[in-house]
Amino acid sequence: MSERNDLKELAAQLHCPSGEAGIAAGDRMFRTNGNMIRKTIDSMEILPCDRILEIGFGNGKHLGTLYKKEPMVTYYGVDTSDLMVDRAHTNNISHVRDEMAFFRQTDGIRLPYDNAFFDIAFTVNTIYFWEHPEIQLCEVYRVLAPGRSFYCAWVDRISMEALPFVDERFTLYGIAEAERLFRAHGFTVITSCAFEEEVRSNAGNEHKRKYWIIKARKAAL
Repeated sequence: MSERNDLKELAAQLHCPSGEAGIAAGDRMFRTNGNMIRKTIDSMEILPCDRILEIGFGNGKHLGTLYKKEPMVTYYGVDTSDLMVDRAHTNNISHVRDEMAFFRQTDGIRLPYDNAFFDIAFTVNTIYFWEHPEIQLCEVYRVLAPGRSFYCAWVDRISMEALPFVDERFTLYGIAEAERLFRAHGFTVITSCAFEEEVRSNAGNEHKRKYWIIKARKAAL
C-alpha cells in the first residue's frame, strides 16, 4: 500500500475506527490524546451524582481519571463506531455492571436523550469530524441542564495543518472560529484556555501541538 493510501486509511480510522486496524487506532488515539483528556477532566466542575455525557469516547480507557475525580457520577458515552462501543464496554465492565457507565452508538448528529438530561457534556478531538456542527451543538445545548457547561478540547488549526493525514474529512478550527460557533448556537463562552505539548502523533512522528479547551455554558433559567 502506498504512503498516500496509508494516510487516507489512517484518517478514516480516526474518523470512525473499524476492523482489526480500528483496535490499534483506538489505542493509539488514547496514547496521543491522553494528556488532553486528563486536562479536560481536570477543568470540569463536577458535582457528586452529576450525569455526564461524552461525545466520542474511543476505547474508554480514560474513565478511571473521571471516576478518580468524582466516584459518584453517572457516565453516558456516544460514539459513531460500534467497535469503540464494544471496546469501551469491555474496558469498563465493572462500571457497566454497576449501571454507572453506558456506551451507545449513534449517528454522530442526534443525541438520543431527553431535554436537560445532563449536568456536564464534554468532547476531546472530535469537533473536526462534526458534519453538521450547527445541529450537533444545538443537540448538546438541548440535552444540557440550564446553567451547566460543555467542555470542548481540540488541536488548533495551525498545528493540525502540519499533520500529513489531515484531509478534506477534517474541519479545522482556530479559537476565534470556535468561539463564534459556540456563541451562534446559544452558549456563553466562559473560558478559552490554550496549552502546548509534544506528542507522538497518530502518524507516528514527534509533533509539537497547541490545543484549546473551551468551557461554554448554557443559559440558566
